[in-house]
Amino acid sequence: MRFLVHADEHSVQIGLTLAHAFKASVVVLQSGTISGQAAQAVTLFHTAGIETDIITRQSDWLQSLRVVTRAQPFDLVITDSLWQRTGLLGGGMPKPLISDIPTNLLVARPGGVSLRRVLLAVSAAPQTTLLLGWAAQLAARLGTQTTLLHIVERPPSMFAGLPDMEETLSRFLQSNTSEARAVQGSVDRLLALGVQPELRLERGVAAEQIVAEAREGGYDLLIIGSSYGAPASTRLLMEGITAKLVQRAPCGVLIVRAEPTSTKI
Repeated sequence: MRFLVHADEHSVQIGLTLAHAFKASVVVLQSGTISGQAAQAVTLFHTAGIETDIITRQSDWLQSLRVVTRAQPFDLVITDSLWQRTGLLGGGMPKPLISDIPTNLLVARPGGVSLRRVLLAVSAAPQTTLLLGWAAQLAARLGTQTTLLHIVERPPSMFAGLPDMEETLSRFLQSNTSEARAVQGSVDRLLALGVQPELRLERGVAAEQIVAEAREGGYDLLIIGSSYGAPASTRLLMEGITAKLVQRAPCGVLIVRAEPTSTKI
């Protein structure tokens, strides 16, 4: 596997953990946003026994990521949430980070060195299979604990106050709907891969409930799907949800666009 790691401190920290676990080679990206840190980052990776190269660009971090990822293939790109600290777009999530980076993208957070607890948002969407592949690899290589979270949308407001509207997990799984079958299938797939997941069911607006669970559960990483390559009819909605999750999540966020190319553990 081959990772592209931006030279900022938080990306390098989590990059060391993941590159060592996946036995990946690393390319350190030195952009104009963060200068003078690439040499130190390369030294850290070399000291850890990780094959490392360096790419230097004078453009800002986002433009550098866009150019390099279009020119070379990578299995994973790791960058910090630099827009929040540099004032880019007033601290708002830059849309090109979601729409223009063509590979798996991990947005790091301060302190995210160890990965013990991982949260996956699962649904009946085909992309869920890709998320499960990464979760299984992380569990096998790092011993992470995996929680699957499925969100059931709230009923229309006209039904508010009616008794017994809350859905329990057992009732949901027994409902035999397409969503219930998909969620149970996700559990079964992880079990077949040797991962014992916890399953949680929440009701409400997806982005809000996912962020709330990430906060309250003390997770180290959130794994979500990507809008890259999605039909135009759904892309804008997916990009909006992804932006909210990356902006508000208290932990690192892995935006999955393809399965990990290495299946050997």
